[in-house]
Amino acid sequence: VRRMPDPDAAVPVREYAGGISYVDHHVGVVLDSLRARGLMDKSIVMVVADHGEHLTEHDIYFTHRLPYAECLQVPLMIRLPRGVQSGRRVSAPVSLADILPTLMELVGIDVEQELSGKSLVGLMRGEDAEPRWLFAEFGSRDSRWGKSVWDEDWRYTEIRSDSVFTAELFDRRADPREERDLAGARPELVEFYSTLLDARFGIERRLLQDQSAVASPVELDPVIEERLRALGYVDGGGG
Repeated sequence: VRRMPDPDAAVPVREYAGGISYVDHHVGVVLDSLRARGLMDKSIVMVVADHGEHLTEHDIYFTHRLPYAECLQVPLMIRLPRGVQSGRRVSAPVSLADILPTLMELVGIDVEQELSGKSLVGLMRGEDAEPRWLFAEFGSRDSRWGKSVWDEDWRYTEIRSDSVFTAELFDRRADPREERDLAGARPELVEFYSTLLDARFGIERRLLQDQSAVASPVELDPVIEERLRALGYVDGGGG
């Protein structure tokens, strides 16, 4: 976890905002190109991010490793040909895994049952969302990992950083920035959501919790490791 190295917290926030503006400009270039070629009303356009970023939230700076709201809640915008269903906003939690089955249904391909995601076409039509739990995880080392489960009401997160283990519960409606941990006040919900993590991650989760287990190191090809490090997906050792 990277803690704040700069006394001026606004600096990384401005830098990140600049990056978003750069991406926004080029999204506009793509959309303008589709319009100029007469393809806009024949196209399905999706704008989505793979993850957010810690920008001082939870006292973490410029990384995207821990499963808090600032990293997990990303934009997902879908424009259908001729603007069908335009202007509809869906508040129900969805997953990036839903993109593939959504596209399959939109183009008339049978959605495979074994896919982990669900088609969002019904939600796009205004149908009610089915209750569901969503999951996220970070890390595969027994000494540093995070796992999270959430629905419309709550997010439960477990994080291990070396010898420190934390379990946190947040009221997503009353506390969308996840600043007030209610795990101590709602032990019954902690037990419930912890059981959901058991069901989702099974033996892997238990092995990661067991600090007596010794994981076998995995050797990466140096070229691949360097590429992953450049993208921020390999710990450089400073943590």
